[in-house]
Amino acid sequence: MSRSTMPVDMDDLDDQISQLRKPKWANLRGLVSCAETRLSKPNCISISCLGYGSSNIAYRLTFSDQSAVAATISKQDEEDFNPSAKQSEIATMFFVRDSGLYPDIPVPRVHAWDVTFTNPAGAPYVFMDYVVRKKLDKLTGNDILKGLDSMTNEEQMSVVKALASIQASLSKPVPFDQIGSLTRTKDGKFSVGPLYTSESSFGPFKSLNEYWRSMLRGHILHALEEWSAIETDCIDDPPFVWEYKPQDFSEQFQFLSALVPHFIPPPPYLRSVLHHPDFALHNILFDHEDPTKIVGVIDWGGAKILPLVLTAKFSYDLRSYADFPFGRSGHPDERWSTVPHDWASCGKPKLSSMIIYRGNTFKNMDTGIFARANVKRYYLRQYFSSCYAESLFDIHGDNDLARARLFTDAEYYLKFHEVISNGLMYWRLHDAWIKETYWRLRLAGHQNGDVVIGPNTYVKSVRARFCDLGVFEECFKADSSNGAAGITNETDEFSVSSVEGTFVAERNEHPTTEVEQSVDARYHDRFIFAYLIQTLYTIVRLSKDTVPPSSARFSNLLPYFFIAT
Repeated sequence: MSRSTMPVDMDDLDDQISQLRKPKWANLRGLVSCAETRLSKPNCISISCLGYGSSNIAYRLTFSDQSAVAATISKQDEEDFNPSAKQSEIATMFFVRDSGLYPDIPVPRVHAWDVTFTNPAGAPYVFMDYVVRKKLDKLTGNDILKGLDSMTNEEQMSVVKALASIQASLSKPVPFDQIGSLTRTKDGKFSVGPLYTSESSFGPFKSLNEYWRSMLRGHILHALEEWSAIETDCIDDPPFVWEYKPQDFSEQFQFLSALVPHFIPPPPYLRSVLHHPDFALHNILFDHEDPTKIVGVIDWGGAKILPLVLTAKFSYDLRSYADFPFGRSGHPDERWSTVPHDWASCGKPKLSSMIIYRGNTFKNMDTGIFARANVKRYYLRQYFSSCYAESLFDIHGDNDLARARLFTDAEYYLKFHEVISNGLMYWRLHDAWIKETYWRLRLAGHQNGDVVIGPNTYVKSVRARFCDLGVFEECFKADSSNGAAGITNETDEFSVSSVEGTFVAERNEHPTTEVEQSVDARYHDRFIFAYLIQTLYTIVRLSKDTVPPSSARFSNLLPYFFIAT
């Protein structure tokens, strides 16, 4: 049937297009024209939206011969779009389909693409197979829970096992020895190129050490270029909600630099594999008849070759966070995006209900329902890990005991990578974790090659065992800003104490009479003497856990120092 014999259908198609969401610079009529021309298809008779992603919008194009293709167009404008990143995404889809390494991972076949903004569609596009499917991420078993949370226990376990099988398939070693994104030549050969993001590219890297050191070096280079002319000890690049000083940056930089060799994992976790960065139900297509059978894995944007340990991220559908639906006493929120917070129990809710947007309206929901879903996710993660180990053996014959525990052992490596690779905002956000991890490894006498494991969150601090001689600087600074040099009274007292291992100095003022004195000689003498006693005593008792009375402290110190007058 020719175009000229279908004026009604053309008008109907235009009406469909007018109702579809699209980037303002895109031309869906042009997209249809590209499909008809490049795929040698007859007239397109309908177009509908399949879904919205973070970077793309997907459409279904149906033709007069009843065939259909899926088309994606970029949501990013020309300034933000990285054509090399899109080329790498397409290369990855070809690699998964054609390399022979992943017979158990179904990926739609790519037919044509254009990564420019000058084509008739007005935006980069990709045409690929349309897969008849069922998506489970929007599934609602009730008015409250969605996706995996809304399923029955048996359904959840079946879906989790299917996801673990795909993850195990991706754990097969690849014939590359570099960290980076995949590229494909015109003759169909694959290689590892730079790590592509929507904004930039860097690499490839020969090792994890080189990868992390390169990112640290980039921060120093940025400091040299941008911060050498700042007028105050305050960094405003990027703008921080909190005060951030060059000294803070320097301290965090030194800690992270020191930690790098300690987070190079043992050999079983270092082999190079392909990583899908958004492996979740919204990118998994299931069979209509069998909701446990996966018929498509989509959205390979950002896929890269990484060491196995950095790919051990649970699906978004299995993650949970410390502050949702409420925080719990004794369970600090470390706010990780790659490592889930363990809800092993519901706890006592601070809020009995919360407002949730469901079904185009706001509803008052019982927080206990979400808390129980989090606890279920905790146990489903254990099942996922078990199924992953089972699939490693079934698919690859891999019975390595270390890799069988990958999702348990990878947590601290994922945390370190999250901190070091996401820039200064993450350095500041996880400042306490960086320092605490450093001191714990130092006290434990960690040897390179030993697996680093630990609690899901830090509840206590071991930094009490070390003495920071700069702890009172803020006290001096605060007192100086309040005019300490001019404050005089007969009953000024200064106390030094140790609270949770952190030195605290307090100035207790009881104004009575004003007597002119020099620049607070009493302030200096009393403070320094008390500080000396506290400091030396702490150094002596590094291996002890209890703090004796102050009188005992002084007597215990006598053998260790002389007082010269």
